[in-house]
Amino acid sequence: MGSLLWLISLSSLALKSALGGDVCVSGHDSGPVFEEQPTSLVYPEGLSQGKVTLSCQARASPAATYRWRVNGTEVQVGMESRYALVAGNLVINSPQPARDAGSYQCLAVNRCGAIVSRAANIKFGCEPPRLPPDARSPQTAYEGVGTFLACQPPTHYPALSYRWFLNEFPSFIQPEDGRWFVSQVTGNLYLAKAEPNDTGSYFCFTTINMEISTKSTFKSMHLTTRRYQDHDKETVLSLFSHGIEEHIWPSVQNAMSSPLSLGFTLGLGITGYLLASGLGALVLVSGWAGLVYYCCHKLYTEFVRDKLQTDMQDIVASYMSQPDDGFWVAETAGEGKVVGMVAVVAKKNGAERYGELFRMNISPSMRRVGLGSRLTQTVLDFCKQRGMTKVVLETSSSQTAGIALYQKMGFKH
Repeated sequence: MGSLLWLISLSSLALKSALGGDVCVSGHDSGPVFEEQPTSLVYPEGLSQGKVTLSCQARASPAATYRWRVNGTEVQVGMESRYALVAGNLVINSPQPARDAGSYQCLAVNRCGAIVSRAANIKFGCEPPRLPPDARSPQTAYEGVGTFLACQPPTHYPALSYRWFLNEFPSFIQPEDGRWFVSQVTGNLYLAKAEPNDTGSYFCFTTINMEISTKSTFKSMHLTTRRYQDHDKETVLSLFSHGIEEHIWPSVQNAMSSPLSLGFTLGLGITGYLLASGLGALVLVSGWAGLVYYCCHKLYTEFVRDKLQTDMQDIVASYMSQPDDGFWVAETAGEGKVVGMVAVVAKKNGAERYGELFRMNISPSMRRVGLGSRLTQTVLDFCKQRGMTKVVLETSSSQTAGIALYQKMGFKH
């Protein structure tokens, strides 16, 4: 019995050696790198129910595990029901000033290393202000002449953000047309030149500014979504190819961690040991891991090669030749750099018309900033305008981030 346990242990060590185990494997593994760090915020005192979420996401291979500290002391997630750890994010239910105010840091750890986030402070302020519900006296404006409406918010802390809507919520006034301006200091609404169709009931809408301004090394960037153009092709094809091929290694890990594969690997290790000692076990297990990697690599690279020779060879013909099809790119405003893309093709099933989503890809530098949701919403809005009943898609289990995004947007299995 002791020999068998020793044999199994040796086989397990061979498996760990082949797959990385607790050793950082050069070329495949990588230490954690923050993609999202917590930011300071102010929580309104007096709320009987509510929660605070401190964000923390790191890119790592293998995936990082997360811990949190408050004022240098580790947060006992799991020991108190008030705390929850959701994909690295710390959620505090029913925050209390005496217990939860302080400086928080996130720790992301894997076998290649550990990193500590910048500090984020949780502070407590007053309840969100409430504007008087009663209507004010009508105000007269003259056509072609400027005027303004005063918001007059009550005393508040911290700062407020101001918007105005006309007649009914949420018909918010858009300052982008040049005639309107909303002061974020006083909340007043300014109109450059009044027109007859400006007549109506105006409402000042305030939201409490929960985040405190913090100095960041990240560059502020505005994104625009537009229809694909021919000059985008080179960047789009590169984005597509790299976006598909980056799933090779996660697919290898998924394949090797399945119960069937683990059982087969253990069997190979035992067989190799019985035939040729520990070295034989290591050779067989390493050969099996190499075969799985080769198959996954071949599968994805051939998929890319096939698509580059078919639908992606002529994007306009494949995705824009019909009025109910579309292909969009997201680009950085000013720089004009394409950082994301998505497509939809109209399908029919009897009398039902629906859209099928294709080619969702986002540049690694622009992930976790809401771009995936924005591109998906572009497809949903387009299909709704075209009278389609639903949007469907196919994806693989290794694309965990994509699956989480689609579920968040309302997609179901």
